Amino acid sequence: MRSKLETMQVKPARNRTVRYPSGHGANSRKPIPESGASVPMDRYFTRRLRCGDLVRIDEPKPEREPQPKPKSSKPKSSKPKAASKPKSSKPKSSKPKETTKSSASSKAEV
Repeated sequence: MRSKLETMQVKPARNRTVRYPSGHGANSRKPIPESGASVPMDRYFTRRLRCGDLVRIDEPKPEREPQPKPKSSKPKSSKPKAASKPKSSKPKSSKPKETTKSSASSKAEV
């Protein structure tokens, strides 16, 4: 005896045609209508969902309320801020670095 599977509402993705698999009674091998249909949550239909051929339509999207932006007490400046560079953790030495010949130029002289 078959256990009763949960169902879900799905519709074909845009420009796709998805058919019921064989063994689905009167709907066997018929395309799922563009308006959607209730189908069992079995391997066939979950695979179609994962690959993008079907889209679930029974999941309501949670509505977000727009959150008010916090008002800053500082007056806005008309000048744009310059991008700040990250500070390095190494201490700077007071002596300037001496330049040396690059390894490419020394190889060319040999």
